[in-house]
Amino acid sequence: MTRKTWAAIAVFIAAIMALAGFAGLGDNYDTRQPIYALVGHFVPKDQHDRAEAYVAAMQRQDLATLKAMSDPAVLNADFYASVPKIAAYLPAVRPVSTGAIQYNVTAASDGRRTAVLTINHVYPNGGVVFTTVVFNLVNNRIEGFQFRSLSPADVHALRFDPLHANAAQAGLLAAALALIAFTLVTLYRCLSLPGIRFKWLWFIFIMAGVCSLRFNWMTQAYVFTPIYIHWGAGGVYQALFEPATVYLSLPLGAILFWATGKGKAPVKAG
Repeated sequence: MTRKTWAAIAVFIAAIMALAGFAGLGDNYDTRQPIYALVGHFVPKDQHDRAEAYVAAMQRQDLATLKAMSDPAVLNADFYASVPKIAAYLPAVRPVSTGAIQYNVTAASDGRRTAVLTINHVYPNGGVVFTTVVFNLVNNRIEGFQFRSLSPADVHALRFDPLHANAAQAGLLAAALALIAFTLVTLYRCLSLPGIRFKWLWFIFIMAGVCSLRFNWMTQAYVFTPIYIHWGAGGVYQALFEPATVYLSLPLGAILFWATGKGKAPVKAG
């Protein structure tokens, strides 16, 4: 393959990495997203079914079922007092969809093994409940239960919605996309031109962002960090239960590439 073909492939991969955050956002709580199917593939079906049965028992305040499924160590006064409080927050209707969003297994040196499973439940009104069940894999009982509830208004407020952005949101988003475009154009120029030494070191330097300006999509608050280096000069990310964050960085490597004259086409002799 030619130099330009290799350069195009490298830039295409870099573009996917830079724009993946934009493509993956929209609604983190939609259980039809591929991430749910991916996580669910690793969750043992019996644990998923037991977790769902435990949530249902909490909802019904079925103490007999909860007692039979729980690790005896957690069956204290605090446990029984928490059941009606938890039940009050769990919707009485069945969820329209569910999906596992987190699953991990840990093992301790003393032989204790636990599994933590978090499941997203989406309800007809658009509300969301995340339940986390901790399994003691030694005695096959449940030793922990947590939940978090988001109302339809909460879900709407947290959603990344660029189509309805205000002036400040649109400006920061456009700046992030412009920085990504600038670094990708620079990267292609670097890799496709002949005579540039240490191309792959330049690749890393061009794609590295220096400093960081982070913009909270929901609150529109800014955070500036002067000493910060990370991959990519612009982008967006969103964690569960958190608003989306648009970030901008100074593309120092790309700027120096052009400032030192390396972006100029070589002059052909006579």
